Amino acid sequence: MSRKIRRALVSVSDKTDIEKIGAVLAKHGVEILSTGGTAKKLQEVGISVTEVSKFTGFPEMMGGRVKTLHPKIHGGLLFVRGDETHETEAEQNGILPIDMVICNLYPFQQTVAKEGCTLADAIENIDIGGPSMTRSAAKNNKFVTILTNPADYQRVIDEMDRTGGAVSEETNFDLAVKAFGMTAAYDCAIWEYLAGKKDQLVKSILLGPAVGLAYAESRDRNPAHFLPNLIGPEDSLAFSRFETISGSPAYITVADHDTILNILCALAETFRRWQGNVPYIAICGKHGSPCGLAIDWKNPMTAIEKAIWGDPRAVMGGEFICNFPITDKLGQRLFAPNKQKNFGRDKVGLDLICVPGISDSALELLGKREKRKVMTNVALSDPQLPPEEWTLRAIRGGYLEQRAACFLLTPDNILKWAGKPLTKTGFETLLVAWVACWRTVSNTTALAKNRQLIGLVGGQQDRVQCTRFCFDRAVQSGHDTTESIFATDGFIPYPNSEAPIDIKNIIPDLQSLLDQTKKSNDPHEQLRLLDRLRALALSKDNRESSELMRDGGCIGGIVPYDGQNKDQTVRFFKDAGMRVAFVAPEHRGFYGH
Repeated sequence: MSRKIRRALVSVSDKTDIEKIGAVLAKHGVEILSTGGTAKKLQEVGISVTEVSKFTGFPEMMGGRVKTLHPKIHGGLLFVRGDETHETEAEQNGILPIDMVICNLYPFQQTVAKEGCTLADAIENIDIGGPSMTRSAAKNNKFVTILTNPADYQRVIDEMDRTGGAVSEETNFDLAVKAFGMTAAYDCAIWEYLAGKKDQLVKSILLGPAVGLAYAESRDRNPAHFLPNLIGPEDSLAFSRFETISGSPAYITVADHDTILNILCALAETFRRWQGNVPYIAICGKHGSPCGLAIDWKNPMTAIEKAIWGDPRAVMGGEFICNFPITDKLGQRLFAPNKQKNFGRDKVGLDLICVPGISDSALELLGKREKRKVMTNVALSDPQLPPEEWTLRAIRGGYLEQRAACFLLTPDNILKWAGKPLTKTGFETLLVAWVACWRTVSNTTALAKNRQLIGLVGGQQDRVQCTRFCFDRAVQSGHDTTESIFATDGFIPYPNSEAPIDIKNIIPDLQSLLDQTKKSNDPHEQLRLLDRLRALALSKDNRESSELMRDGGCIGGIVPYDGQNKDQTVRFFKDAGMRVAFVAPEHRGFYGH
């Protein structure tokens, strides 16, 4: 059911488009009540208004603190139309119905964010009348329209023009829900600020409305949702700002998307601060970690190919993100690998593609498979760090809070070098390894070569095994680790092992296993013997991670300068002829706990 708007109260701090909706109200014969600056703004463009003080018969007082707090205002908003008792009491008290409120509040959040804001300034910007009118109108939404955001004006304008000046109960209910969310966020901001003045740290989390996701991490955990943050700064790269143009994202998709998005933004900002511009960046991710990452200054195709070939096995079913639009030719490469190399299958098989834009033919090609998700956001062309200063992690009974990761590696914040500094190209490769290592998960080792990530293993309890696994991953993906560059987010406590490996003592056992392998005609037995050879060699290999990096062919890397043996670690890398950057211990990675 729709109800015609006959009387509206307009009182706003944010006067965006107020003349536009005011003109529509006037066109439909609506009596407009208003206050102060809003009334003046409407009158300046020729829209007739009635001052609230004239309507109530009561003057505005106490420096504007009391304007709309009057029974003729709140009675006009709250009385139930058609209720005999309400109608009688309204008539007896000269209360006229008010059918619409257009209101937004004093800019409290903006005021307290200003440098030099005093407690008195903040107090004066706590709106009382605005939230009171908003809540009255929202409570009686069956009969009253409440508009708190200029973004909703057009919906109401279109509806009034279509119905001859009426607004539906459905629209009123939708707007009431938004209004209560707005007043809740406003009160939370006031609470946080005033508690802070008593040295109490309080945080408000206000989320919604929920957006349904395709499914949860596992189907027995359905349903899954994305809940946008209603409190906090604007973020052009928030998930809600992406347009899904193919498929339906699931919980894992969104979580992994966020990881590689943060890596993309950190790397872009690092280059922006160091060199003043940003290269083409392409990242492939899988299960919360990058499995491919590459940069190129000239050709986005090179960045794509290197990202896909970082780990061609892992990329299947993974996610892709970049900072450049996907043309027909680039889309073909995302769909199928370069035939000049052995990829092991006909198609790349990506599950999610996040790009600034995509051509129609590339979308048709990449979106053919029903489950493939394609999302676009033009802000990816110029990726920026998230605006939040703090991060939260849910734990049982509450949340953990810490400052958001802020360390960005540039030549200026290298504490010291073992050996000579890397060349410009070498440092660019170092950044590829660094950002993948520092922004993935704690206790990670990464390898990069020629501006391409070639290996990454994270989340291991053992720093040595983490390094060993990383080299294994790189080799199994077809990379030569010679002249690669490493990154490790934790310090190296022991640069040298006392007895790296006693080759002579295990040669007889190795030879015996080799002889058995040669004699066997059973392929499965040969593989089992090969596993035993590998296990025997590993069981006797006591090398530390720094020795594995040296012996794996690394020419440089990055590590925190920490631990009792930090100077010995510097000396080890220098003696090995490596160029290793050391950063201050407070900048260790230890990300993602």
